[in-house]
Amino acid sequence: TGTMPAALANLLRLKVLHMWGNKLTGQIPDTYKALTILETFTVDNNQVTGTIPAWLGNLSRLSELHLWANKLSGRLPDSLNALSALEDLQLQKNLLKGTIPAGLGELKKLKVLRLYGNKLIGRLPDTLQRLKVLEEMDLSSNQLLGTIPASLGSLYKLKWLHLGTNKLTGTLPDSFKALTALETLGVEVNSLTGIVPASWVSMSLLKSAWLGGNPRLGGCVPKAWY
Repeated sequence: TGTMPAALANLLRLKVLHMWGNKLTGQIPDTYKALTILETFTVDNNQVTGTIPAWLGNLSRLSELHLWANKLSGRLPDSLNALSALEDLQLQKNLLKGTIPAGLGELKKLKVLRLYGNKLIGRLPDTLQRLKVLEEMDLSSNQLLGTIPASLGSLYKLKWLHLGTNKLTGTLPDSFKALTALETLGVEVNSLTGIVPASWVSMSLLKSAWLGGNPRLGGCVPKAWY
């Protein structure tokens, strides 16, 4: 319990800092900006408040950043796009608002992106198509608007894509036929229209497809999914 010890910043050679699964409160101490060789920082499943510090973007060796299941608020800082070594970013189940920064597309090593269960708004940035090694993207349970970018069909390594429970409109992209590694797809509870593209039959590894809750989405799913 209690707050995160500011004195941990004196451990200048620290590379891994796990503080998950406690009852920690308060904000992330600014003193932690001194931990410049930190590679893993996990403070998930606590009761941490405040905003995500912009100085996290200066921890250039970070490969894993988990701040999920807290009470963090405010916007996603643009400085996160400087984390060129980042492979795993999990900020889900907080109170984050604002739009998804286009700069996240600069995280070329990112494999996992989880932002679900926040209050994010706006459109999905086209820059997400630059995340060529991404294997999992979960942006569900937000308030995202607009259409599903066809450019997401170029993320060939995706295994998990969940965009459900938002306010997305338009049709399902035919380009998703290229997502041949996809195992789970969720677009449920949106305002999507049209039909399920017949070309999606190429997604032969698909195990789960959540399409319900789109009253104007029709057609038949590919027989290969049965």
